[in-house]
Amino acid sequence: MQNIGEALSQLSRLDPVLGARVPRQRQLIGFRNVLVHGYAGLNSAEVWRVLHENLPELHQAVTGLLEEIGRSDFE
Repeated sequence: MQNIGEALSQLSRLDPVLGARVPRQRQLIGFRNVLVHGYAGLNSAEVWRVLHENLPELHQAVTGLLEEIGRSDFE
């Protein structure tokens, strides 16, 4: 999740329009910051919920974007 958040952060800097097409981009970047910086109160149930609920949608969106730009090697 940390790598995903960092990649989204970089994407938003390099191509804000493309980055904005990723669902919940800002929330995922914020969640990455919480994970990396070890803020107190990190709840493992919340981490699981975020992963379980958001990763499938994120995978689908990113796969679609990669197909649009001609890259189908994302698996």
